[in-house]
Amino acid sequence: MRTFYYRENSPTLSMIPEDLDETYIKQADILHITGIFPAIDDSNIPVLKEAVRLAKKNGVKVSFDPNIRLKLWNKTKARETLAPLLAEVDILLGEKEPEKIIARTRALGIPFVALKRGELGSIGYDPFEEATAEPVPAAKVVDTVGAGDGFNAGVLYGILQGWPLKKVLHFGNKIGSMVVGVKGDSEGLPYYEEVQEV
Repeated sequence: MRTFYYRENSPTLSMIPEDLDETYIKQADILHITGIFPAIDDSNIPVLKEAVRLAKKNGVKVSFDPNIRLKLWNKTKARETLAPLLAEVDILLGEKEPEKIIARTRALGIPFVALKRGELGSIGYDPFEEATAEPVPAAKVVDTVGAGDGFNAGVLYGILQGWPLKKVLHFGNKIGSMVVGVKGDSEGLPYYEEVQEV
């Protein structure tokens, strides 16, 4: 399956930092950012930096999924752009090399990390503990696109509810498992009640 993104004349190419509404950001609990937005176009980099600045100014937590897409940019450019943002991150979401990432993020002082590990479940830490959560087997696998976004949504929801880490990770695993059963990028994202039934 191939996924197409139609970005011409979209906000992802026309926004400028001055377009950001500080009042809107101020009322949020979490600002979630990814590496895809700045990878699309260099003009998005100052927009992303300004959004993070406004979030931190107003006590809004910053959640970050690097989500590196090497079809959009190279490793050097990604590192140069994203590495400086890590100092402002409160919640890091990601995948691959969990031990290496956890060691690095602890050294950076990032207080919350949740990493998906596919068939191995997930692992993470918060200010109180480090935990793992077992995988939730998918009823069927139709399309894996969007599974990471589902995991992230579940983790962020759990954090907002004040759940313990293991429950947060498990909830993220459940949503990621459900998303792969539906074709499409976001079509498989379930309602809360549907997740509770799994």
